[in-house]
Parts: sequence; structure tokens; C-alpha cells
Amino acid sequence: MNRLNLLLLAALLPLAVFAQGGATSSQVLAYVEKTITSYGAFTVELDIDGMKSELTVNADRFYLSSADANVWYDGSTLWTYIKDAGEVNVSTPTADELGNINPYAILRHWQDNFRHKLRGTAAGYTIVELTPLHPSDYESLTIYVDGGHNIRKLTVVFDEANLSDITISGLKRSVKVDNSMFAFDRTKHPNVDIIDLR
Repeated sequence: MNRLNLLLLAALLPLAVFAQGGATSSQVLAYVEKTITSYGAFTVELDIDGMKSELTVNADRFYLSSADANVWYDGSTLWTYIKDAGEVNVSTPTADELGNINPYAILRHWQDNFRHKLRGTAAGYTIVELTPLHPSDYESLTIYVDGGHNIRKLTVVFDEANLSDITISGLKRSVKVDNSMFAFDRTKHPNVDIIDLR
């Protein structure tokens, strides 16, 4: 599940941020929170340690497509289709679980859930580090903001020996979506096993 969490967290990447000189980490994160709500539905292409994926987000709903898994969340039910296993796990995630995988939940509550600090600049990026205040699958998130005020990279540190780099290769704002896109359709996957964990 860590790889899926990474994919979903990576929706943070396309957000424009207020990263001009003198900005504090709070100002940057507040602007990210405000900006993402102005996007409407959006799609982002991601590269996580060499694995390509695509994520579409609309309010609190999302759909993730990658080579090894697809994930749908309709605002209440989460479906995780693991392709190699030929099975779909169905669950009703808690608010805490969504906070670990849903980028909107993370951004809405960053003031309550993270310590954050501006780490300075390097290679043309402004760097902000977020550290979870509550138990989490990861120790920290570091975002890298380019001169065009876009987050281009996210480094997720699980522990001293385990980290992942996520980069963005594309962003489409105000995309047209149908709510059915965010729910698993059994007719399109007739031969998979459904494992209901609710």
C-alpha cells in the first residue's frame, strides 16, 4: 500500500505555490491550499522512482491508474484493483487513512497534521519540509518548488534507508470528468475477485 500512498500523495506536485523570496513555509502551504481549490478537476502525470502513473482528482474524489494498480475513491468507498493478483479490495477508509493518501485531506489539514519549515533553496528550487505530527507511514515529505512557482519534485522519507522521489511530467486543469470515473465498474473487470474489507 505504500506505493499507492505515494502515488496519491504525489497529487501535491502540480500545485502552483507562492515561493517568492522571503515567503515562510506557512505562506507557501496556505497558497497551495488556496490554489488547488481553484483548479477544479485536474489530471497529473507522475513518475515515482521510474514508475509512470496518472491521477485525476475532483474535490474529494480521485482515480489513479498505474502499471500495477488502479484505485478509485468516490468520496466514501475506496476500490484498489491489484492487477497481478486479479483482485479488488473494497474499503471504507477512515479520515486518518484518507489523510495519508488523499492529497486534498492532507492540504486541508496541514496546519493540524504537520510541522513545516522552509529549507532554503538549491538548484533553482525553493524547498519546504513537512513532518507528520501523528503516527504515519513516512517520516517526512520534502517539496521542491521551481522558479515558475510549481512543485516539481516530492521526496518521501519512510526511514533512514528508505525513500522515494516523485516527479511531475504534466498537468491538465479544469478537466471534464464524470462522477462514474471515481467508482469501480464491475462490468469492465468481470473476472476479478472482489474482497470486501468493509
